[in-house]
Amino acid sequence: MSKQATTCPNCKAETYTRNNYFTGKLMVERDFTDEQHYFMEKLRLHNQRLHGSGIVCGLQIVQHDNPACRDRYVILQPGTAIDCCGKEILVTEPEVIDLHAFPELQELLQQNNDEAHTLQLRICYRECPTEDIPVLYDECGCDDTQCAPNRILESYRIELAIDPEIDAQPVLQPALDWASTVNIAHAREAVLHEASGRLYTITSGDQANIYQVSTNNLAIEDSFAINRPALAIAVAPDGNQLYLITTHADGLDQGNSELWVFDTSGDNTLSDGPVRGAEIPASINNKVSLACAPDGRLIAVFRADGKVRVWEAGVPDPAALPNAQKANIGANLRDMAVAQDGVTVYISEFDSGNLHQVNIDVNGLDPQVTALPGVSLNWIAMLNSSGPDRIIAPDHAAQTLHVIDPVGGSVVESASLGFTGRRVAVSEGGHWAYLLESDGTDNLVHAINLQRVLQGEPVIPGEPVKVGNLSRQLVLTTAGRRLYIPYAEDLAVPDAGGIAVLEITEQDCRELLCNINDCPDCETSDCLVLATMENYRPGNQLVDPVDPPPEPGADEAANTARIDNSLHRQVLPSTQSLAEAIKCILDNCCGGGGAGEQGPPGPPGQDGQNGLDGQNGQNGENGEDGEDGEDGIGIDTNLPHICFINWTHSVGTRFTADEAMTMEYLQSQGLVIGFDTPVVRDDLHAGSIEVLYFNFETECWCSLSIDEFNGLEFINGPPCDHASRFNPEFIGGQNDGGLSFQPVPDSVNQVNGVQLTFTDPARAIREITDNVGVGFIRVFVNGDFIRGRHLDTEEFRSGDFDHIQPWLRPSTTGNPNPDDNYKTGDGIEGGTFESWVLLLQLNNQDDDDNTGFSRAAEMARRIGITGLRR
Repeated sequence: MSKQATTCPNCKAETYTRNNYFTGKLMVERDFTDEQHYFMEKLRLHNQRLHGSGIVCGLQIVQHDNPACRDRYVILQPGTAIDCCGKEILVTEPEVIDLHAFPELQELLQQNNDEAHTLQLRICYRECPTEDIPVLYDECGCDDTQCAPNRILESYRIELAIDPEIDAQPVLQPALDWASTVNIAHAREAVLHEASGRLYTITSGDQANIYQVSTNNLAIEDSFAINRPALAIAVAPDGNQLYLITTHADGLDQGNSELWVFDTSGDNTLSDGPVRGAEIPASINNKVSLACAPDGRLIAVFRADGKVRVWEAGVPDPAALPNAQKANIGANLRDMAVAQDGVTVYISEFDSGNLHQVNIDVNGLDPQVTALPGVSLNWIAMLNSSGPDRIIAPDHAAQTLHVIDPVGGSVVESASLGFTGRRVAVSEGGHWAYLLESDGTDNLVHAINLQRVLQGEPVIPGEPVKVGNLSRQLVLTTAGRRLYIPYAEDLAVPDAGGIAVLEITEQDCRELLCNINDCPDCETSDCLVLATMENYRPGNQLVDPVDPPPEPGADEAANTARIDNSLHRQVLPSTQSLAEAIKCILDNCCGGGGAGEQGPPGPPGQDGQNGLDGQNGQNGENGEDGEDGEDGIGIDTNLPHICFINWTHSVGTRFTADEAMTMEYLQSQGLVIGFDTPVVRDDLHAGSIEVLYFNFETECWCSLSIDEFNGLEFINGPPCDHASRFNPEFIGGQNDGGLSFQPVPDSVNQVNGVQLTFTDPARAIREITDNVGVGFIRVFVNGDFIRGRHLDTEEFRSGDFDHIQPWLRPSTTGNPNPDDNYKTGDGIEGGTFESWVLLLQLNNQDDDDNTGFSRAAEMARRIGITGLRR
């Protein structure tokens, strides 16, 4: 299994000399030794500098053929490797490895330790002296029997490590270097505007400051004393405005927060102070996250009560916030990320799997939520690329990094980190994520290869870089070359804290080909990992892996441990393997992972030149006449209609109290509409029936809020079957013509009437009349959205509500024509019923001196009704 070895020589490169031969030269041992050394070292250096180190081919560890031997024996297959010195390791025949022969395993067996362990087999280069022969002349001894090895066998040795420390690194890993520090005491949060070369920073504490730092020389250019705690900061995309949210002057829990706007355009300075500001309503005792959309709109997320607010670009009036730009999510929110479309905003919920979404282009922001089971969100970042939206989110509870599809509402991939990630920043294009870790004592920054995460590969975090304590943010430049990390360090120490400036190198794959750094080197030969066996317990069977893998816990129940020839093994592909892999990529585009997601469409190409017109072809023969089609629906007089209203449509040009609807009547009875066939009660609501009133102050028609849409049942048949005029004195009872109705329970879903009422009628009347005693209302009923029973087929069809017949009243004389049947309709489904009526509040004085009529005539003229007379 192992060969006796001499000490491995040094692997450092040296200046080589070779023999110079000439006739008559005396050759001694030194000359022959130097001859071998020259070619051996040249080959070693060639392997080290041009090929690197790792397993070239073969050298798999496999299970023993005999199941009875698998608790202690494994088999090493033939193969080739090159160690870090460039020395070749060659195994020509299979070799049985007895794990019990290793002292490390013997010690484990003697401990009767039943805990799970990791075994790792390694192979090392060794030179073994062999074929001892007598030395005829030994200048160092006087014994004629002195012997020396006649040959040096280039061989290997197998080592076993138990629970080894894993120090594997990916081929490409960004190097982070804390190169500079901006000395700003108790730095809290920063925003970057790269085009102007400015970094703006706010500080912690009750007497916060704001600083402007040059990104060219890291000098502090300007400052402003806030003189109260600062909560959040953002900069406009064009750099012309800087936004700051502070607490109330009396404290966070003593009043509403305030939004300040600084003019940072042109030669304006930060020290000039804010040019405008205002309180933010209902923001007391709320921490906040602040960001700008690409079009300049300012977005604020108030965390404690879950409110989202959006101001227009530039925030010309901080106090002006239309209702359309507000949303109350009502959850304990944490962080936000603006999507690549610039209008969708994703918002995380504190320690929850709920991912909220708003659209700043939609009235009310259209808040939605997606639940991600088993995920605990806090800080999030958007992955900006040519692909679909992806959110990067560290899960500090599970020490995991998630890649989330916010549109599909799922976790695309997850990777175990082994540490608690807090804040996250993502490089442009989404290759790298930088995670800020707070382990309770130190703050550390890790670089994570997101492409490995997206491909489901294990994540090997780079060497973390320690930064200042009380760090709470990562600010990454667009090019991905620098990180700014504000840190407060110790609030009790006046001058503690600053902004750590981390320079990032080796984060581009191109740099691997253009690397001019130190040559690969090592002091002595190392050992290469052959195989790793996890979850091993003494007495376990060592067996090959299977596909698919066994269920969790199955190997433990069967007392087996799997041999993994991939885990921690460093592979050194041959030139042939590399050529085959490249050819495979060229032929199949991108390996065995399948086709990637469709990228966005490219810009349209230029139109080509018009081709020449071709010659006209000959006319073809006429085809046979087709079959006659089915008869069309035509005019249908049996559709649902409106046939009754409890007001006189319009007022014509003659006004009487009978033709107007009095305020008192509207207050007590509301508006009643009757249908000639049962309609669906659920279709009767503010979406299908709208009432407007004329606002005399603004001189426009405004929507009137209806509190109840009560379904009615007209007694003695539909209302249009009765000849008499409706008597409002008998609402719900019997009148002189036999027409009456009654409300129906909510459980009844087919009604032939609807009553529109107000919870506070007096308030509604004041709103309509504006306290002048006169008002006008208009009623719209949309037949497209109300279904009624067809009078013939009894199937439910849309209402036929166009073209009202003369006022929908058979007569007002008491002697109607029995053939009159006034209904809406033109025989076609759909259409909108529209009616208007004058409202008047008459008293005795009005009746005597015509005051009420005069008011009505004046108001009618203001809305275009002329010729009104008594």
